[in-house]
Amino acid sequence: MAGIRDWIDVETIQAICKHTSAVLAALLAFIGVWAVIYLGLHDGPLKQILEIVDGFILVGLFVVLGWKVIALVARGGSGAAHCFLVA
Repeated sequence: MAGIRDWIDVETIQAICKHTSAVLAALLAFIGVWAVIYLGLHDGPLKQILEIVDGFILVGLFVVLGWKVIALVARGGSGAAHCFLVA
C-alpha cells in the first residue's frame, strides 16, 4: 500500500526549508549592512566600495544557494518539492 511518504521526499523538503531560511537570514544581514552603510557613512569612496562589495557578496550568496537547491533536485529529489522546482 503506497502512502504519502512514497510521494513526498522529506529530505528534499527539509533541504529546501534549510536553504530558504539561509536566504532569509542573509537578506536580514544585508539589510543591516545596508543600514550601516547608508545611514552611518558619509558620501565618499569608502561608502561606494562597501556598496559594491555588499552587492557582489549578496548576488554570490544567492547563486551558491540556488545552485545547491538545483543540484539537490537534479540528484534525485522527488515528490512535491521536485515537481515544484522543476516545473
